[in-house]
Amino acid sequence: MDNVSEVPYNEKRRSVRIETEDSYGIGSMWVFDANHVPYGCSVWPSMWATTKTWPQGGEIDTFEGVNLIETNQYALHTADGCTVANGTSDNFSGTLTYGNCYAKANDNSGCTVRDPNPASYGAAFAAAGGGVWATQLAKDGVSIWFWSRDSVPSDLSSNASSPSPDSWGTPVAYYPASSCATPDFFSPQHLVVTMTACGDWAGNAAVMNSTGCPLKTDLCYTSYVLDSANFDEAYFDLNSIRVYYDPDRAADSAAQTTATATTSGGPSASATAGSDSAAASGAAGSSGDSAAGVVNVRGAALAALGATVVALAGWTLV
Repeated sequence: MDNVSEVPYNEKRRSVRIETEDSYGIGSMWVFDANHVPYGCSVWPSMWATTKTWPQGGEIDTFEGVNLIETNQYALHTADGCTVANGTSDNFSGTLTYGNCYAKANDNSGCTVRDPNPASYGAAFAAAGGGVWATQLAKDGVSIWFWSRDSVPSDLSSNASSPSPDSWGTPVAYYPASSCATPDFFSPQHLVVTMTACGDWAGNAAVMNSTGCPLKTDLCYTSYVLDSANFDEAYFDLNSIRVYYDPDRAADSAAQTTATATTSGGPSASATAGSDSAAASGAAGSSGDSAAGVVNVRGAALAALGATVVALAGWTLV
């Protein structure tokens, strides 16, 4: 996010949104490898996946947080009927904080799981050398793993071509198909890297107070957005975004629509701006339609994609 420009009152601070042109269906797994993620007062970053038909096609939030929150939050946002129960918590290591994934429930919080690892967000994430998230959209459910840099499995190293999710142990978040049938709630997903300022989560007064960023004025915007120095840590530094596909994990009904992209499809980047008026809404998902992530570039520059997106087939490099 722009941390140089002086922003006149009632105008917006510049940022970037990155989204893949291709989409990835059931049987796909995407891996985000980052050295640094955005944080700071009013900052709302996320790495997520969604469809053009939201919420019917679903949304999967792999990385999301606000302000100076201590750890990462995972979430699904869906049509009515997708849930996760406390009784399934033995199957994941995170803390379930809300179990109804329906987008119209609980102000569209989604069904949320809090990561217990303090190095999953913010300054602690950067101090640990960053980390890796893997999100698997499979016929038996949605699973998300996270590792700090010194714990990343060898089969997810930068040149790995054949990951083995079955060897990774318990995921941080797991949404079983028994209570959220993936073919019914998830269409092929576009991957998105975004970052916005304020909005209806990061800019909420109670949330700001509880995440280390009390309001200095009546609004998040006038408290923080006008001060460029507030955004010195508001940037993504990504090593790669990789996508894998395993037909054995695909639902029969999804077999014709699962991932077939190559690097030529790639992601697109567009310059947008964020402020209090850029609250989360509708098809844009939980992070708002002005959200954007600056990749491998700090300051005022609006970056084209600096990370690598690779689509693989059958868990092997092609």
